[in-house]
Amino acid sequence: MEKYNYDLKDKNFHLEEIRKEENKINYNSIQSVKIEERNNISQKLHDKIGHTLAGSIMQLEALKIIIKSDEEKGFIILDNIIENLREGMDDIRYTLKKIKPNVEELNINNLKVMMDDFCKKSNIKTQLKLEGDLNEINLIYWKNILECMSEIFTNSIKHCNGDSINVHISVFNKIIRVHIKDNGNYQGEIKKGMGLLGIEERIVNLGGDVYFNNEDGFSNLIILKR
Repeated sequence: MEKYNYDLKDKNFHLEEIRKEENKINYNSIQSVKIEERNNISQKLHDKIGHTLAGSIMQLEALKIIIKSDEEKGFIILDNIIENLREGMDDIRYTLKKIKPNVEELNINNLKVMMDDFCKKSNIKTQLKLEGDLNEINLIYWKNILECMSEIFTNSIKHCNGDSINVHISVFNKIIRVHIKDNGNYQGEIKKGMGLLGIEERIVNLGGDVYFNNEDGFSNLIILKR
């Protein structure tokens, strides 16, 4: 029996080491992709800005000489410089627009980082479910949702006696629904401390509603109008 337990622990140890190695490989792969993307973007901006500015500087140098003797030709060169710079600015704006993450991607990433950080601190598992068009959640809503969730996670570290928390964000026709629920076991009436009162204040100020329930784990339900 002791040998069996030893073998099982040894296998679990090796599995954990394999998982760590896989996570390391995945992290390195992601970092490599990010570095490659940054390099490509840097090269594109360098090429566009460098080509546009170099050409414009050369034309300006020529303009200094030509405009003294041929004003008409000088103005033609000046118009060319203006057009080149305008096209260069358009190219740069287009490149930056392509690489800038939209509100949905940025805030979902912030949420996932928050959940991962909470999981490491608390050893409580987290699960995220997303539903509907999350682009309909504006920046003000996202800011308050993330602040509320940060408060909920802080409360969970202090009070949750369960081992998992589910986060479900849904966008419907008329409302945005955010439901955060753990699987703890709670007794008695809900006492609203500074954390829960702060969540209520944020959501009410946005014209929404918030509900707390501890009959089956602790549930935080936030409803916002679209």
